Amino acid sequence: MPPAKPDGRTGTVMFGIPPRAWLLPLLLSAMAALWGVPVTGGMISCVHRNPCMNTEALQERANCVARNISSAHDWRILLQMKHFRKITRWPKLHSCVMTRVAGFYERALRRKLGLEPTDPIGHHRGPIVDLIGLMHDLETCSRVDKKKCQVLVANAEKMASHEKPTTKMKPRDWAIRQIQHLNQALEKLSDADTLDKAMDELKFLHNYIKGTGIRKWAKAQ
Repeated sequence: MPPAKPDGRTGTVMFGIPPRAWLLPLLLSAMAALWGVPVTGGMISCVHRNPCMNTEALQERANCVARNISSAHDWRILLQMKHFRKITRWPKLHSCVMTRVAGFYERALRRKLGLEPTDPIGHHRGPIVDLIGLMHDLETCSRVDKKKCQVLVANAEKMASHEKPTTKMKPRDWAIRQIQHLNQALEKLSDADTLDKAMDELKFLHNYIKGTGIRKWAKAQ
């Protein structure tokens, strides 16, 4: 056994143990006795966080709704992922675009049920109704700056839509392009092919949610 060392604070003898080394285990044990929390070597966390957006439920129900839909429409509503990723790195752009996406899909899903935008859901049940609720969640989870989003939307409405993308396009340009695609599709929702295209692309929407503009965790109640 190593020789005893005096404790500089109290003058008591601590047998080779640093003065404060025994405090943490005692503190953890006391907390466990008080709160009934299992003691581990790591940090104790009593906070349970729920995901803000249930992307698994979104993917599952979207696949269910679009199971027998195959659109031959060659015009895209959602940008190709390689282009959309340029938006996801910018929180204000990504959140603004995703609120527009959520609004578009709520209208499209209501159309699928034969409802107008202001009609109550009523007796309707099933995956389409679940998806409408998930679109509300998507809006809630967006870190949107309303003023800057309004400016972006206004620019998208007054700017001409270029037919072909160019290498000079910046993230803001891609965000404007995406909003323009959504606006154009919204005007054609009464067309069955456009509605089918929207449902077909809905199967991949969970990939577009991943980015800096969407909160990962729900706000504490």
